[in-house]
Amino acid sequence: MIRILHLILGSIIVMLSACYPRDRVMELSSSSKEAQELFSQARQLFQEHKFERSQELLREAIRHDPDFAVAYAMLNDEANVGKAMDLIDNTSRGEELFIRYKWAAINLNIEEEISCLERMTALLPDDPWPHYYLGLTYHIHKQNLEMSASEFLKALELDPNHIISLNRLGYYYVRRKMFDLAEQTFKQYIAIAPHVANAYDSYAEFLITRQRYDESFVLLEKCMEVDPEWMVGYAKIGELYAFKGMHKKAIEYYNHSLELIEDLPTIRFVYNWKAASLYSLGEYNNVITLFDELGEIMHSGEMYIFELDRYEWPLHMSFFLGDFEQVLYFAHQYDNFVERNLSNFPEPNALRFTAKLRMALAHGLVGNRIESDRLLSLAGQMVFDLGLPALANKWYQTILGWLEIHRGNYEQAIVCFETDEFDLLLAKYWHGYAYQQAGYEETAQEIYSEIRPYYTYTFPYALCMGKLSGK
Repeated sequence: MIRILHLILGSIIVMLSACYPRDRVMELSSSSKEAQELFSQARQLFQEHKFERSQELLREAIRHDPDFAVAYAMLNDEANVGKAMDLIDNTSRGEELFIRYKWAAINLNIEEEISCLERMTALLPDDPWPHYYLGLTYHIHKQNLEMSASEFLKALELDPNHIISLNRLGYYYVRRKMFDLAEQTFKQYIAIAPHVANAYDSYAEFLITRQRYDESFVLLEKCMEVDPEWMVGYAKIGELYAFKGMHKKAIEYYNHSLELIEDLPTIRFVYNWKAASLYSLGEYNNVITLFDELGEIMHSGEMYIFELDRYEWPLHMSFFLGDFEQVLYFAHQYDNFVERNLSNFPEPNALRFTAKLRMALAHGLVGNRIESDRLLSLAGQMVFDLGLPALANKWYQTILGWLEIHRGNYEQAIVCFETDEFDLLLAKYWHGYAYQQAGYEETAQEIYSEIRPYYTYTFPYALCMGKLSGK
């Protein structure tokens, strides 16, 4: 604990420079100084959560040097990472590992992602970025928060001004209920980067978890003052109103932000928040319509994997509402969409696996036990065929847990949820529910307490809180 406080708050943060020997960080292979400078600026903007501007600079760097492989990789989509792979023979060793990491991520090869990043950390002992990406991979794909936080700390040891790692560390403390450390971390983020809107945004989200709404509102206003183009700020103000139970007011702000935002992933998040407020108002048909509209937007932008939201979230909503025929309907829609669009997915078999699991769940809920068991058996075999059995098995156990709850086998459901090891709101809620139905009220309430202070008003949060509040 003392080590962490010294790292985050000590005077070393003010005194140390973010510069390190060039031969101990990733060497850029471009012969164009302009391209190299633009790449460095793009990474800094990425740290500040100015993703669109960061990508503009990367494209500009490529115009200066069309063979700048690592710049293509930073653009992060399949076509550009594929271009980087084509150019990989003319890169430095650090760039090569980074590009291979990005290609592994595109192809959902998690173990290869980790291998590349671990080799990068050994090769580039003064470079914080491999530790940041490794922490991100542990968090997203392994659900290992401790390993993730350890990597963010290593990045900060190398560069105390690596604000993207500092931000991630703050959220780790929130999830671990280390609220004093979380608050100190977010304050330090603002102290280091007072010009960055996301610093105020993150601290505001933390204050929402502590129900300090008035303080949060002040920070969100400051966020917009620092960067008037921080369009998501309007949505965050809406989020604050949602936490105060003022959902119609929240929707006004969400709609205003959607008039301004062009970035598709951000649009997706705002739609998610808007759906949460519609659900909280009991407007279930409007939730389905909203996600269908979002699906059209994602389709037009060729973000087909996000288009699945139009079936995924209505399926979960129907599950929470106990409308199992609707669960089956949306499971069919999900499965049909996956089969029609296999060529558009980077790892089609992984999507097929998730589709079969949802079909198994739906058939089990409506009483088609034989078909449900057949689909579960098929999915179970796919776990091993996919080449990522650990992650796939977590989803398999989650679906089994939901089915065991439906069958009234609460003790067996508990075993399933404890095997899945997922740190997901939906899984957490039903894990708590299984404990509650099995007679372990105290344990159930401990699990529910992890849901209530969740730091953002997402649709899954609304689903869980609707159940917890008796709606």
